Amino acid sequence: MAKVKTTISKPKPRTDILKLKSLGIHSYDSDNLYPQRCEDIENDSGTTKSCVELKTDYEAGSSFTDENLGSVVLNRKGLTTDDLRKKISESKNRHTGVIIHFNYNGLGQKTEINLIPFPYGRLTLDEGEFPNRVAVYNNWDGLNGKFEKKNIKYIHNYDRFKVFEQVNAEEVKTKDEDELETLSAKFDQYQGQVLYWTPKGNFQYPLCPFDAVLEDCLTEASTKRFKSNASARNFQPSKIFVIGKEESETDEDGNAIEGAGGFGESLSQFQGDEGVARAMVVEKDSAEEPFEVIDVEIQKYDGLLQHTENSATEDIVRRFNVPDILVLRREGGLGGNGSELYEAEVYLNKTTQTGRDDISKLIKECFVGFVGNNGFEDFSIKPLRPEKAIAPDSYKYYSKNEIRVSQGNEPVEDTEADTQILAVTLGVGGTQSLTAIINDTLMGYDAKFGTISVLFGLTNDEITKMLGPKPIGS
Repeated sequence: MAKVKTTISKPKPRTDILKLKSLGIHSYDSDNLYPQRCEDIENDSGTTKSCVELKTDYEAGSSFTDENLGSVVLNRKGLTTDDLRKKISESKNRHTGVIIHFNYNGLGQKTEINLIPFPYGRLTLDEGEFPNRVAVYNNWDGLNGKFEKKNIKYIHNYDRFKVFEQVNAEEVKTKDEDELETLSAKFDQYQGQVLYWTPKGNFQYPLCPFDAVLEDCLTEASTKRFKSNASARNFQPSKIFVIGKEESETDEDGNAIEGAGGFGESLSQFQGDEGVARAMVVEKDSAEEPFEVIDVEIQKYDGLLQHTENSATEDIVRRFNVPDILVLRREGGLGGNGSELYEAEVYLNKTTQTGRDDISKLIKECFVGFVGNNGFEDFSIKPLRPEKAIAPDSYKYYSKNEIRVSQGNEPVEDTEADTQILAVTLGVGGTQSLTAIINDTLMGYDAKFGTISVLFGLTNDEITKMLGPKPIGS
């Protein structure tokens, strides 16, 4: 019996890394624009952008455990450690990588810490003019003017033990051979170091977090444009008017007079500025052809379009490992109650802990040898604190807005939304005790006033409303 041989095709790499010898770099995909392209795709997909922002917030956490750490200023632009924590999280969740730049002083200490936008960085060729460096440029795509190779900065990869070796290798020209002057000139010319970080290693290009569903992101963007275009153009023509050939009016030189009338132009005056009840006009070759009106059967794409859009959205949310209740939130339609929302927030806090640990390690490394490090030891990040929803059987003890906020909804502007009945607050026993004090004939006004104030914590105005104004002479 003959054997059937099957061959499983090997999937193609998601990016093509080429050697661009003229620039001395490895290309980031065949067009060298992979991170820029991913940013464009993210901005065109609402679900993708929501997921990126949500993961960014949760990985960034609420603050550092050491509150003094967050306010440390890292550079002359005023960037703080809290700012850096959030920016690192954003870069990680948008590009799966981070680029951090360090400046150094003559003692080899870090004097400034800056975060470089990830799309600016490219890895250099080992056999090129600038090996073991990162090429930094803000115009790889040519959108900021003419591409200029001379504006590319080739900065050393991060290795704080090689600062002086790299500085001494700088070639400078000075008027005399004074060693201090030469060293100072070399430090002025030295561009510092760059830490090119990715979870898989510091010397390889990463795929963006949503690369596995890039096609779904594009699909969502396409369905969005389809709906927008169809809505603006009234979807499809509903009628076709077939008319005979029209004679156009001409001027003395035989040129057609623009706007001289005709059936098509007359019809357009009744279509509205956005083509309401859109119609198509077809002109035949002969003026003697009969006039016809043809009804167009409109193709209904609603079901197919909705399925395609929902499927793409679900794939994107699944790739980010984000509970869909946190992304597809609607007023009164969270897909569950406040308890489910709380559980989803707890889950996302748990799954983003590794990301927060990575950010902590990165910032800890930034502070090694930094002049602004005043002995910080704890670089851990506190997660966001989810609010547990109020149980339905406890609603009577809370105001309307307290219940809404616990369920993840916005508070409403209502004069009574933040108030509750005093009897509900005090309970049966407390209400009976308060009533007994008010009705006690043996207690004087001041005694009642003071007792209620101490026992129930009510304001003077509230007590006065209960007891009435103080009697004259009492």
